[in-house]
Amino acid sequence: MFLLKQLYYQRKFHLLTLLANSVAIFLLLSVQTFSDYLLEQLQQQLESLAIGVETIQIINNNVSDKNIEMFFSDKGIDEFYHFNLKEFGDYNLVNCDNIAEIFDFNYYMGYFFSDYQIKYNDNVVVLGYQLYESYSYPQIGDFITINGASFKLIGVLKSDTSNLYFNADKCVFFPNGYDFGNMKRQYFFRSEIVVEESDLEYYLNNNDYLLVSQKESQKSFEIMGSLIKNILLSLSFIAVIVAFIGIINNSLSNIDLRKQEIGIKKAMGATDKDIYKQFLSEVVLIILLSLLLSLTALYLVLFLMKVTLSWTIIPNWDNCGDLLFAVVLLGAICGIYPAIKAGKVSIISAIRH
Repeated sequence: MFLLKQLYYQRKFHLLTLLANSVAIFLLLSVQTFSDYLLEQLQQQLESLAIGVETIQIINNNVSDKNIEMFFSDKGIDEFYHFNLKEFGDYNLVNCDNIAEIFDFNYYMGYFFSDYQIKYNDNVVVLGYQLYESYSYPQIGDFITINGASFKLIGVLKSDTSNLYFNADKCVFFPNGYDFGNMKRQYFFRSEIVVEESDLEYYLNNNDYLLVSQKESQKSFEIMGSLIKNILLSLSFIAVIVAFIGIINNSLSNIDLRKQEIGIKKAMGATDKDIYKQFLSEVVLIILLSLLLSLTALYLVLFLMKVTLSWTIIPNWDNCGDLLFAVVLLGAICGIYPAIKAGKVSIISAIRH
C-alpha cells in the first residue's frame, strides 16, 4: 500500500513510463500469442494437405505387393496403406485400406470404414460430397448402386475435402479387396526416417515405381514460420528493452527530484539499504502494473476478435510465462543501478539540494 501511495504521489513522473512499458509488453505478448496461433493454423493446413504423407506409386502393375510390404517391414514402417484408383467417367473408384488414419478427413455425416469391415469385405461405401449430391443425397444406411453392384452408405465427406494427392470430392471409397480392373496402385505411408529412391532399388526396378515425398517442403514451411516468429519476437523484445531504458532514465531523474525526501528519511533513521529497497520496489511495481495493463489489453483484443471475427485464440502460457518472467527479471535488473544511486545520496547533498 505504501508503494502504491508513493507511485500515486509521483504519478506525473511515472505515467508515461508505465504506458510505454505496457505498450511494449503488450506488443511482445501479442506477437507470441498470434504467432503461436498462426503456426498452429499452418500446421493444421499442412496436415489437411497431407504434406507429411509420402507415397510410392506403382507404374508396373506386375510388381508384387509382397515386395513393397517387405520394404516397409525392413525399414520398420508400420503405418502404410494400400490405395488403388480407377477413373470412371466424372468420378474415381477407389479401393483402399483405412486411409482415414493417415489423412485428415472431415465428415458431413457418418464415418470411414474400419479395419474390420475391410477384413470381412463388407459391402460398404464412403462418398465424396459431389458424388453424394449426384446420388440425390442418400442417408446413412441407404443402399446405392455403383458399377452394377449395391453398397451400403456409411459415410459422406464434407465438400472441398482434398489434399496434394487426390480430390476426395470426386471419389467413391470401397474397402480394399474390390478390383475394378486396371487400377492405379500406390501406397501411402508416414515415416520418421528419410526414404530415398535408392532404398527401394533392392526391392523394385527403377522403372516400376515413383516415390513422392513432401517432407522437405514441410520442413521448409515450418522453418520459415519459426524464423518469422523469432524475428518478430526479437523486434518486440528490443521495444521492451527501449522501454526499460526509459525506466532507468526516469528513475535517475526522479532521484534528483526526490533528494529532499531521501534526506529527510535518512535523517529519521533510514539506511542506504532502506532507500535502495524502496526505489527498486517502485521499479518492480511499475513493471507489474505494466504487465497487468498489457494482459488486460491482450484479453480485450482477443475477446473483440472472437466476437467480430469468430477467432478463438488462447495464449500459450508455457511460452508467454517464460516471456513474462524474462520481462520482470530484466526490469528488476534495470532498476538496480538507480536504486543503488538513490541509496548513496547523503544527508548533506540532500540539504544542499
